[in-house]
Amino acid sequence: MKKESYMFQITEKEVEKADRLDVFFYNPEFMLNDKKLNLCKYKLEKFGNLIEFMTDGKHGGWNFVNKGILFIRNTNIKDNEIDLKDVKYISKEDHETIPRAHLQTGDLLFTSIGSVGVSAVVTKSIAGANMNQNLVRIVLNRDKVVPEYVSIFLNSELGRSQSERHSTGNIQKIINYPALKQFLIPLPPISIQNKIIKSINEINGKKRKNEKKILEIKKGLIEKFLNTTNLNLIKEIERKMYVSKIEDRFDPYFYNPKFTNNLKYITNSKNKIVKLSECGDIINESSFTENINYKYIQIQDINEETNEIVSYKIINKSNAPSRAKMIIKKGDILLPTLGGCLDSSAIVTKDYENQFASNGFAVIRINDASLRDFIFFYITTKFAKYQIEQKLSGAIMASISKKDIGDIIVPLPTKEKIKKFSILLEETRKRIKKINEDNEKTKMIIEKKVESFLLK
Repeated sequence: MKKESYMFQITEKEVEKADRLDVFFYNPEFMLNDKKLNLCKYKLEKFGNLIEFMTDGKHGGWNFVNKGILFIRNTNIKDNEIDLKDVKYISKEDHETIPRAHLQTGDLLFTSIGSVGVSAVVTKSIAGANMNQNLVRIVLNRDKVVPEYVSIFLNSELGRSQSERHSTGNIQKIINYPALKQFLIPLPPISIQNKIIKSINEINGKKRKNEKKILEIKKGLIEKFLNTTNLNLIKEIERKMYVSKIEDRFDPYFYNPKFTNNLKYITNSKNKIVKLSECGDIINESSFTENINYKYIQIQDINEETNEIVSYKIINKSNAPSRAKMIIKKGDILLPTLGGCLDSSAIVTKDYENQFASNGFAVIRINDASLRDFIFFYITTKFAKYQIEQKLSGAIMASISKKDIGDIIVPLPTKEKIKKFSILLEETRKRIKKINEDNEKTKMIIEKKVESFLLK
């Protein structure tokens, strides 16, 4: 959603009713959503009155294992489903240390940190898993609501608008428990809730088929990348721990074999090995020169699935956040430097020429279009991500320095191979874009269907 600078009026009565003094809370889009909810056919119930129990997962780090108890993270939560394409596992011993996070069939999972407001219901196949602290596990009163119905509502525009409105934080969005309990949920009879679930599930079937198509296309592209770079000849990463040389880091995690072996595999791939800084420029921070309006891109403005900029905020010199430091140009690669956001990378389009991005990104400028495409795809693979993950530092919000970004090693095949891969990548993007456009149409159908059930 575009976040423009607004000039609008609010009444004293509206402020007293909401008991909020931050202007963003009264954004006209949120007020319009309030008006829609007031047209609801059914009673609006505060979410807190429908909740029997709610909790988050363990705070702090986990030791992941190859096999064990399924561990659900906020990145696994998609609209009304739990995506198991990229999962982690924890030991049974660790699992038993936090029984409150043991998931049961029918639990509602809600993302409360980062990409807030996404929800899904735990199925029988996932029951018994554990979860991280960025999720809220919600046990609902089944006499009043069906969990799948609540999930559908929260993922609709009527629900998402409330999530955005009640979230706080500039760098990373957060919804706290008191705010979550204030959400308004329409409460139709159980029979109507089940009818809504059935209708939306039928529509979602097409969307899921499209998502499978995209997954198959991406798998084919990864296979082509591995062939292009000879990385397909590499054996699976060994789990044996050994340290042959102590560098300037004394934390054991730095020497995890998945990191050390990853570097060996890249250097043994029979490609020309270069640093990322040799492929282009790592852009330095800049300051405002004119007091005009700029589009401002933050990490949460990047769609992790499509790697596209999907929203922005309007700022100027007088109200710019302290992190608005990066002037960006068409073709720049935006690479997040925060540990939990490594999937939020994007290439700047002409719509954002000479605009600003947060210094939570490293901005990489590569003039050669084919090389730029190759590098952009490379930073989305585990071969680059492992290098970034290895050099993250910081206890509260781990990040990687711009210097360490520049030191990422890149296996460069021949120019001819890079160009062929770039052409294939562009063709693939077009195919995926077409499927995503179809999915967007499906989302609109779902929105209209939800509103037709609930609104007068």
